[in-house]
Amino acid sequence: MTKDEGGGTGKESAQNGAEAAPSIGKEAAAADYEAACRLFAAGRMAEAEAVLRQILTSDPDDAGALHLLGGIALGRGRTAAAEDLVRKAIRSSPRTPEYHDNLGAVLLRRDKADEAIAAFRTAIGLDPGVAMTHDNLGNAYRAQDRPAEAVACYRRALEIDGDYASAWSNLGAALAALERLDEAASALRRALLLRPGFAEALANLGNVLHIQGKLAEAEEAMRRALEIDPGYALVHSNLGMLLKDLGRHDEAEACLRRAIEAAPNFAMAHNNLGNALEEKGDFEGAAACLRRALELDPNLAVVHNNLGTIYKSLGRLDDALACYDKALEIEPDFADALANLGSVLYLQDKLAEAEEAMRRALEIEPEHLGALSNLGAALAALGRLDEAVSALRRALMIKPDFADALSSLGNVFRLERKLDEAEECLRRAIEAEPNFAMAYSNLGALLCDMGRYEEAEESLGRALEIDPDHVVAKANLAFLLLT
Repeated sequence: MTKDEGGGTGKESAQNGAEAAPSIGKEAAAADYEAACRLFAAGRMAEAEAVLRQILTSDPDDAGALHLLGGIALGRGRTAAAEDLVRKAIRSSPRTPEYHDNLGAVLLRRDKADEAIAAFRTAIGLDPGVAMTHDNLGNAYRAQDRPAEAVACYRRALEIDGDYASAWSNLGAALAALERLDEAASALRRALLLRPGFAEALANLGNVLHIQGKLAEAEEAMRRALEIDPGYALVHSNLGMLLKDLGRHDEAEACLRRAIEAAPNFAMAHNNLGNALEEKGDFEGAAACLRRALELDPNLAVVHNNLGTIYKSLGRLDDALACYDKALEIEPDFADALANLGSVLYLQDKLAEAEEAMRRALEIEPEHLGALSNLGAALAALGRLDEAVSALRRALMIKPDFADALSSLGNVFRLERKLDEAEECLRRAIEAEPNFAMAYSNLGALLCDMGRYEEAEESLGRALEIDPDHVVAKANLAFLLLT
């Protein structure tokens, strides 16, 4: 409920009272209502509720009492009851814009974004000059992943009130979703000028700086947000992912566990912890976290995709395929899931299906590095070496140090007997990713072809140091030792 809701309802009572001299009963009800508003503002919810229910005993249709009871219910997390109460208030006083605005807020909490948008639009139709309602409408559009429409709403809110810090912060988040990062950072800094201790704006700024690769500044912003609000689960989670990217894995895990402690049902925190544990090589622990995330929210395509990647690492290829299929059932144009699906089909020697999956991913995202690299590997296995080289070179034009593509291109050159070029690619792959076991394995096989057996044995041994269960490296080393 809005901070000024008591004042809004008070105006309504005053207007109604101006039409005729109020009765003694109405005067008493108005006094009780004002007392309930004061109790509500002081956080004394049980006492406020008792007063409001006494009002409703005398007048079950008292709009102000119903509305404020809705606010109390919402604060207690009883969102269905809050919706029912605010709708009753609207039936009693259908032209009070504040009631429609707060109904929208309740509906948004209940994941009913379409209905929330309708409620906010009704409120704006009744009173277009309330900045907060435009801000709320923007939040509803953002909940539907409609950031351009959200931006228009936030800008309208700021036309009404240019010092509205919340609208500046929300504008920054929406601009970030549109990848307009410099504008996003500017809006968020404006919010912080207006309200220096605004934890949400600091959190949003930290996210933008993270995307921009300004990791030290991002960490500073997130830590400032947590100083202001130590229980801010989303920031603990985002800071954990930032620390993971900085290679500070133990700190990342600790942050993510704090996020889950603060909000045990926060599905994406469990997902992010799974990602952090994967980085540490704890695949079973990662899988457990991701499964917990899906228990909390089965419709998160990204989590199904991530779990598929873990199962692939564990060699559970059929389980991985099932995860990717589920991700694509939820989000058919999920390029990452298509690329990952193709990589597993490739490992299962289903090369035509793998090629189809990669090409679908590239239709959606033409510069998807994983899809280009895996397509190159699949085409090479199909004997279409010129096409394979073309796909891999496309990947390397986008990212010249992309280790997967360099390793695969090295293999293609090996098949074409361009051994010097193959060696150059494989060594570049290792330089780009020093713990890339497959590149060491491929280099060992190449060096064996070149008769450089001692170097081959060293390279294969290094692959097995990194990944003791690397099947290809084991086979190549066994073959080398027999020759």
